[in-house]
Amino acid sequence: RAQERFAADVNRLTAATRSNTELQSVEAYRDLLVQLEGTENRIAVARRKYNEAVAEYNQFVRAAPRSIFAAMLGFEPKPAFTSDRTDR
Repeated sequence: RAQERFAADVNRLTAATRSNTELQSVEAYRDLLVQLEGTENRIAVARRKYNEAVAEYNQFVRAAPRSIFAAMLGFEPKPAFTSDRTDR
């Protein structure tokens, strides 16, 4: 949810400033946009790594004979991270 709110805020900021050519020429604003893009990229990488780790974990706890012991010890498959965002 935090990522979705962050992305929505960034989208609103860029939409509000897109027509302001004076603001777009300010170096600090351009630097901010670069930093925001980098942050979104880091979030995407973290999401991908998390989902890869979850997939590996789920495969481990579902494989026989480990699945028997995993169930006895309370290890259950975990859901992958999903988002309502479509612009990933």
